[in-house]
Amino acid sequence: MRWSRIIVAGIGSTLAVFLLITLAATGYAFKLAFEVRGAPDQARIGQFAAQLGRSYWWVLQILLTVPAA
Repeated sequence: MRWSRIIVAGIGSTLAVFLLITLAATGYAFKLAFEVRGAPDQARIGQFAAQLGRSYWWVLQILLTVPAA
C-alpha cells in the first residue's frame, strides 16, 4: 500500500468538499445580491452555508472519496 496516496486522497477529498460548499455559498450570495440589487444579507448566507455543511458534508465526502480510492 502506498500511504502517501492514501493521505493525499483523504486530504484532497476533504478540501474538495469544502471548496464545493464554499462555491455553493458564493453562488447563493450572488443570487441574493442580484435579487436585492445591493449587499446581500450576511445572516442568510451564513445560515445557508451552515445548513449545506450539516446536510451534505458526509454525502459529498463519500461521493468524492470513493473515486479517489
